[in-house]
Amino acid sequence: MFNYCQYDPETQTICLISDQKENRIYANSMEEWLNDLCLYAGSSLKGRRESFISLVNRKKYIPVLISLDPLFVLLPIDAKKDRQAIYLNYSSIANVRIKTILEYGIPVKVSEIHFHDGQQLDIYPSSRAESLLDETALYLRLLKNNLFDLSETL
Repeated sequence: MFNYCQYDPETQTICLISDQKENRIYANSMEEWLNDLCLYAGSSLKGRRESFISLVNRKKYIPVLISLDPLFVLLPIDAKKDRQAIYLNYSSIANVRIKTILEYGIPVKVSEIHFHDGQQLDIYPSSRAESLLDETALYLRLLKNNLFDLSETL
């Protein structure tokens, strides 16, 4: 399992990065690869994003739910317009710590993402990573509750 992924426009590959290795998959863009993953799992990337927007009411930095079982959610840390945007693998995250660093003499909060394999990644701004993780957890709870309610009516 990879910790995070990033598109490399020079080689037209998706870099799947973990502590032990880096794998590459050919793709014309991150959006195309994400859409292919979503279609393979049953619906389009656009549909997955619309679902999140309707349940959580977040319009930027929308996580991509690929699968509930096994849980596979990719969290965008950068804007989707950014060709080299980083997507975190939600299932690989062990914990998040907030730390303060000095940047040009000014204290700045950074989210220190720790993965299960020991690798870590610093995300700035910290508030984006925090809210994204919280809203993803909320979305997953809402989905599971809605699926449970739906199964009772069938």
